[in-house]
Amino acid sequence: MTVLTAPRLVPGVRLHRTADGDLLRTADGTLHAVHLPPAEADELRLALVADRRPRTPQAAAAYDALGAAGHLRPAAPPAACVHGTGPLAAATAAALRRMGAEVTQGGGGGLRVEVTAPRAACVEAWCADGHLVVAPVAVPAADVAARWRAAGHHRRLDEVEDGPTTVVAASDVPSPRALETAAHTVADEALRRVEQPVDPAAREAHLALTLDLRTLVVARRPVLPVPPAPR
Repeated sequence: MTVLTAPRLVPGVRLHRTADGDLLRTADGTLHAVHLPPAEADELRLALVADRRPRTPQAAAAYDALGAAGHLRPAAPPAACVHGTGPLAAATAAALRRMGAEVTQGGGGGLRVEVTAPRAACVEAWCADGHLVVAPVAVPAADVAARWRAAGHHRRLDEVEDGPTTVVAASDVPSPRALETAAHTVADEALRRVEQPVDPAAREAHLALTLDLRTLVVARRPVLPVPPAPR
């Protein structure tokens, strides 16, 4: 029999893995059978150890039930610092606060969200030619901007000649709804990278997130780092 203890379980609560399945021992010593398929039970255990919400439906439902029954410690709120100036940076900070994060404001420059707790994550984003662009995990923002410039398609990219920027002109954000959607997209991406870390070698780590600020259509597009100049 193996016994699981995890930071999110309140003192005295344990998960026991036996030959007949998992058992939950509550703080008062009561035993309850955990009725989950093996793969879902594994995901629940992994999530408790990693201090995150499970990624599969049945394990997530069991996790929520543990919380509702008082067997989980309250999760510490994420802590994030929003760097940048302008309406998009301000709206992103407000979106993060609505999502439960403790937010501080950093310096100017391009929009960058740095999450420091419960784990570190970083998101860089900017607006260009009517689109919000969010750099992927494994590709520097400057390389994404260079790829975007090279793609052409009549994009106006004066604002990214020296790299990404978050100076959002009226033409970049045509409506309050677009600004709110863009801010929510950046905030959600930052917290998602904390809850579901991406392997830098995976394909997902090379998918840039784009939002058309006119149609509000979100897409993920593959992008590779710019190779060094030949010598």
